[in-house]
Amino acid sequence: MSELLLAGLSLLGNPDRGWRRIHEQRPDAIVLLMFAVLVATVPMIFKIVGHMLAGLGIGVAVANSLLFVIIVVGAAAGAGVIIAAVSRRMGDDIDDLTAQTVALTSAMPILVMGPLYGIPALALHPYILLASLGWSAFLLFRGVWLGSRLDARAVTIISLVASSAWILAAAILTQVLLLVLVAS
Repeated sequence: MSELLLAGLSLLGNPDRGWRRIHEQRPDAIVLLMFAVLVATVPMIFKIVGHMLAGLGIGVAVANSLLFVIIVVGAAAGAGVIIAAVSRRMGDDIDDLTAQTVALTSAMPILVMGPLYGIPALALHPYILLASLGWSAFLLFRGVWLGSRLDARAVTIISLVASSAWILAAAILTQVLLLVLVAS
């Protein structure tokens, strides 16, 4: 698990080298799940702190933060399903575990930018999310590029479809969550 985390962190400085390390490791499903939980924990903790500093109660802060990470990680897993399905349609048989690995390790910017959720200005949180998802979309593109046998057109289509679905699902669902939170 620590090897996957180190490889994931190397994505941030040198994506090509990081992806080569990740594709060589071929993590199993349990390691990938533990990685996703770790990536989700940092933003969740800081989101709780940011909400409490903004004046929300502990129960609302914890519930909101937990739902937030479930949405973001769930949307990333959905992007993995899309990567596998679209790549098969484009002529490459990226297996489901590799597609999930690409999608979930692309979420490293969410871990790195997680401490920014500790800022008590809740209006900033959607922008932090979008910035980290945009960075993740770039990493996802590089991961698909280096992990498949497809041409540039197919890789671009797969990456755009998966990234767009991830960004839209995470952004829309977290905005709905924020609206519900503000309304209550």
